[in-house]
Amino acid sequence: MIFDGSSEYRLYSAGKFVWDNTAVDYSDSPRKKHGLVLVNGGSFTFNTKDSSLTAQAGDILFLPQNSCYTVKIANGEDYLINFENDRLSFDRPVRLISECKSKYQSLFDRIINLRIRGESEFLVKSQFYLLLNNIMKDMYSAENENPLLKNVKTLLESDENYSVKEIAKRCAICESGLRKLFKSTYGISPIEYKQKIKINKAKLLLEGSTLSIAEISEQLGFYDAAYFTKAFKHHAGCTPTEYIKQKAL
Repeated sequence: MIFDGSSEYRLYSAGKFVWDNTAVDYSDSPRKKHGLVLVNGGSFTFNTKDSSLTAQAGDILFLPQNSCYTVKIANGEDYLINFENDRLSFDRPVRLISECKSKYQSLFDRIINLRIRGESEFLVKSQFYLLLNNIMKDMYSAENENPLLKNVKTLLESDENYSVKEIAKRCAICESGLRKLFKSTYGISPIEYKQKIKINKAKLLLEGSTLSIAEISEQLGFYDAAYFTKAFKHHAGCTPTEYIKQKAL
């Protein structure tokens, strides 16, 4: 369990930040406070001495006090809450849950706005504890994920390019029921989830292959290069061409 309900949490600061191809270095000067982050857009790549972590929009991250790392942020945007707790002891950034932007954005917004308005610390802290409670519940749910949905995600992530109709048939569930269950559980539709997986694969191909944008679009099963570019910008915050230029810097 990451967070202990019997210990005290003290909020230090809260805000929303927009980054443009930014690098932050905590490798020689450890992080001074614990941080709770909702990645709202773009991609974040964390590196420690012996591990790495890539975070996308919808991920919630825990950045421990005294941890040492570097992070590169490509057209990123995040909600950050800095806080103190004497019992938490981790040495590197941790992804707590994924695919949760629609559910948690309002909670982070509320805490940040309460701080900006100078509301009572009792009120602010109550919302922070509510946020932690929801995170812990969702972390537990992820560990005990519905086997049917695990299978659905595996098929959506495969290279076979199954349609939602084909996946529903393979999983012995009606298509409308699958769509409803998936959306209520993860906050996005199966199609949106599949598209996000494709965009992540596209990033790897753009970084590590000589394929053209049109060839990558075709390989990943997009209707055409124009639609691929539109989808890429929606998920990554920039076009494929802009992404290539950023990585070349």
